[in-house]
Amino acid sequence: MDDTSDVQVDRTPLYLRDEEQQTIKSLSSNRFDLSDSRIKELMKYLEDTAADRAEFGMGVDVLELNLKKLINIEVLVNSESRAIDRALLRDNQIDDPASTFLEAMDFFADQNSAKNDKQKYSGNTHYLNFKRRVWENTYGDEDMPPVGDWFDSHGASKTVTQIHDREDDGGDDDLVVAQEKRSLKCPVSLALFVDPVTSNVCPHTFSKDAIFSLFMSRGRQRNLTSITCPVAGCDKILTKENLVENPIIARQVERYIERQHQQEEAEFDKLDEE
Repeated sequence: MDDTSDVQVDRTPLYLRDEEQQTIKSLSSNRFDLSDSRIKELMKYLEDTAADRAEFGMGVDVLELNLKKLINIEVLVNSESRAIDRALLRDNQIDDPASTFLEAMDFFADQNSAKNDKQKYSGNTHYLNFKRRVWENTYGDEDMPPVGDWFDSHGASKTVTQIHDREDDGGDDDLVVAQEKRSLKCPVSLALFVDPVTSNVCPHTFSKDAIFSLFMSRGRQRNLTSITCPVAGCDKILTKENLVENPIIARQVERYIERQHQQEEAEFDKLDEE
């Protein structure tokens, strides 16, 4: 079974309030003590704390480690109903229900443990937001490479610094070449992003309603639940599950609109002075 008891705690000064440090230390050693809502609360806390630390040039490696452990715990917590179903498949002849349930949980834990970091985390919204917010507070508006570049050729996670340096680790050339070059306009609607969602199989971002409308129109025509990425030259296959919210681009759009308003106000003020 995946060992969730070895939760490491950052012993370096965090410059956090005492209660915040206690939250880090409170990551449970027993997955059954954590509800799904508590797991999500802790994930969001780690995400916010990492963003704050990155802003001051502080390390986030141990916070990321704890986030990964929480994601693994979440997978197991969400497997409980499947474990019950798996146990009940044994012709309802269960002499020891508790042991049968735990054996089924072991099965799902072993399945998850066999996956690499890329398989476990590249589609997790909290992990994606964690990395993007650390990047934003470290490198500003500099374009972040696509999700595929966040992992080495063995599927192991890279640090944000390693992602930035784009070290040659023998990964696929197309992932290296596919460095994300974004404008603030949706390639489908051709308007500024609204509720932007980014693909985790290619580097492209869309307004949520625009890309979902494309799913509806093409799916209705062909009775499909997936589409080819609509960006010219990209042949990746997208499903709705591949698209995750991108709060960083949403904030970039907000800052752009704010700058535009400030510029317009300055021009009006200049006209008034004349």
